[in-house]
Amino acid sequence: MDICIRKGNTIPAKINVPTSKSLAHRAMMVASFCQGVSHIYQVVKNQDTLATQNALKHFGVQIDTHEDDMTIQGQSTYVYDGLEVDCNESGSTLRFMIPLAARLSTPVTFTGKKRLLERPQNVYQTVFSKSQLRFEHTGEKIVVQGPLQPGVYHVKGNVSSQFITGLMMALSTLENTSRIIIEDGLESASYVQLTIDVLAKANVNITFDGYQIDIPAAKLQPFDYVVEADCSSAAFLLALGAISDYRITITNLNLQSHQSDLVMLDFLKQMQANIIFDHDGVSITKSQLQGITIDLKDCPDLGPILFALATQCETPCHFINYERLRIKESDRVESMRVELEKLGAQVEVLKEEVIVYPCHDLRTNVTLDGHNDHRIAMALSVLCAISDEKIRINGAQCVDKSYPTFYEDLKKIGVTIEEL
Repeated sequence: MDICIRKGNTIPAKINVPTSKSLAHRAMMVASFCQGVSHIYQVVKNQDTLATQNALKHFGVQIDTHEDDMTIQGQSTYVYDGLEVDCNESGSTLRFMIPLAARLSTPVTFTGKKRLLERPQNVYQTVFSKSQLRFEHTGEKIVVQGPLQPGVYHVKGNVSSQFITGLMMALSTLENTSRIIIEDGLESASYVQLTIDVLAKANVNITFDGYQIDIPAAKLQPFDYVVEADCSSAAFLLALGAISDYRITITNLNLQSHQSDLVMLDFLKQMQANIIFDHDGVSITKSQLQGITIDLKDCPDLGPILFALATQCETPCHFINYERLRIKESDRVESMRVELEKLGAQVEVLKEEVIVYPCHDLRTNVTLDGHNDHRIAMALSVLCAISDEKIRINGAQCVDKSYPTFYEDLKKIGVTIEEL
């Protein structure tokens, strides 16, 4: 889907952003190995959560859906149907499922689409090799074979916390205690805490001190779980409110959430944005934003929208610890550099930092590309929504990966969107 976007007439609107796919992945997977019936409420319907749902069905997990709610009949022992498990483009599905599948003594084959199998899996490669488990990673598939055993696992934490989450969930199903020792620091520590929170719902009480995770032998219990609003999705609307006259109130954010991307509010506060908290929710009015230094280590998914927001600041923004942006659905550093420069902005990519300079007069006679990356397409759309002239974005349908109603929500606040 190609679209043209430009500024429209402001319509005050209250928006419920989609619920967190990160939490939905975790809740579905934990429920899948709790013997009994669990109920997961308010599951966002997007390509990634559907990938997890379909993957679990390959292991005999019964999932019934009704609107945004799920009933999951879990089982302590997976029964694999022998078919390839297609994870589509979902990194969470793949990385979480690999150790869960490795509990089996039969080989399990995973596939994916686009850049998914190009993303690093070396952490699992090392862990499996040391445990004498099968792990074969080619350009087209990954084959794993267990059985995974309880024990002490040394895991590098400086690539992605997803490896630790996957291993933590799998080890929690085994009959004896296990320990994960994190080496070389931990990226996105808050995501590990999200996993601990969900496992606690299933009666798994994990001890975590930042460097060591102790996983007890627990009697897993089915549970009920309500998925909270996605802070990553909310970031795009918060940014738009800060640079425009649109009147947006986000009504369903949990301000006590452990989601790392809630830090978007802190960044906006440091930029001197006008943030309003009231009984309706959270809103931000047009602000004279100041450039700041932003550490992306624990919030790489905010990179694209923060790069876009930086073009509307009064002074440059500096971004550090940006390396993980390069191994997402696209190389998000390069994708944003290319697209922002089309709009007339200056982006300087250095070894230690990325600098984005102010550009208040955006070019309009350009065609932008979403790079098959939902966060790139949404970040560019936010900038196009403040333009007096329409700007074209090709491949905008990629927003379906996380926020299928994104353009519907933009229309609700008055943004003019034309499908081509």
